[in-house]
Amino acid sequence: SLMQKDRSWIWTTGAVGAALIVIIPLASIVWLALFPKDEGWFDIVRTSLPTYISNTLILMVGVGIGTITGGVSTAWLVTVCRFPGRRMFEWALLLPLAVPAYLVAFVYTDILEYGGPVQGALRDLFGWQVKSDYWFPEIRSHGGAIIVLSLVLYPYVYMMARAAFLQQSVCALEAARTLGRTPWRGFWTVALPMARPALVIGGLAGHGQYWWCGPNCPGDVAVCGRAAMAGAIIAPSPTLWSNQFQDTGAAGF
Repeated sequence: SLMQKDRSWIWTTGAVGAALIVIIPLASIVWLALFPKDEGWFDIVRTSLPTYISNTLILMVGVGIGTITGGVSTAWLVTVCRFPGRRMFEWALLLPLAVPAYLVAFVYTDILEYGGPVQGALRDLFGWQVKSDYWFPEIRSHGGAIIVLSLVLYPYVYMMARAAFLQQSVCALEAARTLGRTPWRGFWTVALPMARPALVIGGLAGHGQYWWCGPNCPGDVAVCGRAAMAGAIIAPSPTLWSNQFQDTGAAGF
């Protein structure tokens, strides 16, 4: 009606206003990043940014592989296999969600570093004196950070994968067995492809949690001796930031 048409501009104006409220802060951040007031941001781009980008990409790929591998394998075992304690593991495998990633990083670092109880016990047992006498995996490394984050984030994939496996019909696996597929081949060619949508969602949820956890608790990656993009935004240091270009650098990141 005519009255409804007259009121339509109110809704249009309100929608445009709400969009501007959301866009203006984002646009200001983009403007500060593209047109900085000083040379500080360009110094970051030349010196530190490549390291942050490479570390972040390595962590993303490694954590993605780790969470999918851990989540899918555990979900398949507790769903299809029968073994003592299976019922307990169905819910126990979700417990890492209750522990912040930075606490797990602190615990594993303290236990596995050179001065920790594990290496100390090995030195006492075998009579080693210095670090050069033996080899032990370095926890403060890319691999250490990937393992720690994967141990915390794999339950996202586990939940989605287990739900997908439970919804699959056992007839599909039985048909694969009648066609000569081994249980292992049936998993790879039948069960896993049918669960791909759930695995993608679980993997994205894990990566989303990683990006959320990075700016709010960057200790998980920092404790493992690696600097990533998320932690760089809120962890200023004299070598990277200064009062003159802190806002510009944060906007760029």
